[in-house]
Amino acid sequence: MSVATASVPNRAWPRLLASLAVTAALCFVLFRQVDARELSDWLTRVDRRYFAGYLVLSVAGLLVRAARYQMLIGRCVGFVPLVMVTAARNFLVDLLPARIGSLSYVVLLTRRFGAPLRPVLSSFVLTFLYDLLAMTLLVSIAVALQFGRFEGAFALAVATSVFAVFVVASFFGFAPLLRILAARAERWATTARAAPRLRQLADDVADHGGVAMTLSLAVVSLVIRLIKFTAYWVLLLGVVHEHDVGAAALPFWTVFLGIAGAELSATLPIHGIAGFGTYETAWTIGFRQLGLSSRVAILSGFATHLLSQICDYSVGLVGLGAALAWSRKSR
Repeated sequence: MSVATASVPNRAWPRLLASLAVTAALCFVLFRQVDARELSDWLTRVDRRYFAGYLVLSVAGLLVRAARYQMLIGRCVGFVPLVMVTAARNFLVDLLPARIGSLSYVVLLTRRFGAPLRPVLSSFVLTFLYDLLAMTLLVSIAVALQFGRFEGAFALAVATSVFAVFVVASFFGFAPLLRILAARAERWATTARAAPRLRQLADDVADHGGVAMTLSLAVVSLVIRLIKFTAYWVLLLGVVHEHDVGAAALPFWTVFLGIAGAELSATLPIHGIAGFGTYETAWTIGFRQLGLSSRVAILSGFATHLLSQICDYSVGLVGLGAALAWSRKSR
């Protein structure tokens, strides 16, 4: 084995150990504030009707996300393989830090299913931009509806407004930025080979179906995000149903803001193993600001995260296994 090959696992060890340390430290701090034995009670007393609703919504979200990918890349890959890859991508995004697991979408489609790199790469970039645009719109709606109902609402509204301007500018200015990078890349021998690909990507981003397609993708992206957060809301209601907390105390847009804050923890360069620790900490901070007690915030965070992980990882592992076992002759 070459030194270069052997050094890859060696470089991964510090990140893995850091993730373990983060998980252990944050879980220790959180469980000092509650009785850890209560968590099993919260898990076993989840309302099955709400849990079934979460499963249905999760599957629906998976199918709609796969359909959006097909809108972007066309028929070069069948819908069933796209569902497999999407399930695997969702699983790996959550498992790996800084959302680098999303690259599995590109790797699986090009190497396993023989899809052309150009449309796959452009769809990868475009879905990121559309997701960012959809989340910005939904957060803006949530802040507007919940304004004044929790501490720091004004600061959050200002931050959201600034971020919205940045997102819109990025959405419409990404193609010109890629062309600028291509021009800069040509000046250096080490990066000159990347210039044509950057120009191709810029062309694909700038021309992906016109106004009608842009509006369609924006609407579909909003639907994807709404399904995702509605599924988490339903699961949360199922978790707290037997603990004297109902939908009146947890309206959708309030829960949306709390979960959105927890979701941001996945973008950290180093986070807990599979998000554990960092997700619950962000969840607890967010839901404490939104009015829940520390006990309910901590236990609901752990219970909701565990149950969603069990479901998402099960589907994701099946999707990844099926994608790896898929024969190109079956397409």
